[in-house]
Amino acid sequence: MTLLKTSKTRRAPRTSKAKPKPDPATPPDIVSAINNPQLFQPWFPGPTWDGWRAVLRAAYALPMTATEVEFFKSIAGGREPPTRRVKEIFAATARRSGKDSMASGIAAWAAAFFNQHHRLRPGERAVVMCLACDRDQAKIVLNYIRSYFEQIPMLKSMVQRETASGFELNNGIDITVATNNYRSVRGRPILLAILDEVSFFATRIARHLMLRLITRSSPLSPVFLAA
Repeated sequence: MTLLKTSKTRRAPRTSKAKPKPDPATPPDIVSAINNPQLFQPWFPGPTWDGWRAVLRAAYALPMTATEVEFFKSIAGGREPPTRRVKEIFAATARRSGKDSMASGIAAWAAAFFNQHHRLRPGERAVVMCLACDRDQAKIVLNYIRSYFEQIPMLKSMVQRETASGFELNNGIDITVATNNYRSVRGRPILLAILDEVSFFATRIARHLMLRLITRSSPLSPVFLAA
């Protein structure tokens, strides 16, 4: 007896909407940018900033020398460096330790080399937000950031428009100051939030709510520098 096999009608393959892909250009890592004379190196010259370089290598899970690992452990309670990029950096440092300068460098680098447009909705702009006890204090870091975009030729051409609270870049990034109120960060796709003098923010509960809102609401996995 012969068995007759019936042919199955093949269904056309399902077509799914193509998701936007990340920009192909690979930006320099934070330490390479800080060491580059054409970028941020003039603001961070010499070995004075080596400690901060070690911290950045640890925070962004970049290769570290034995000396850098030893330094990191000496300021991080003996902990090993992270194995992947962190979401929060808390810098408990003394005055004139360079924390605002370094925060501004991280912010300028993150804004200038942003390449995650595929994670934003059409027309949406990502934000680098400077927060402090009041707007005047937050403008200290904002002005540091502005200096890079005024004096570095490659970054100067990116400034699209000055605003009342900061300035806009032609790559879809807004750099701005805002009040240290958890209500002010709702609904914003935050690329980076700098919380300056965070220990002096209004209340512990307000600080906690603001940090959690930024962490959970932003699609960009922001890094914080809370000084």
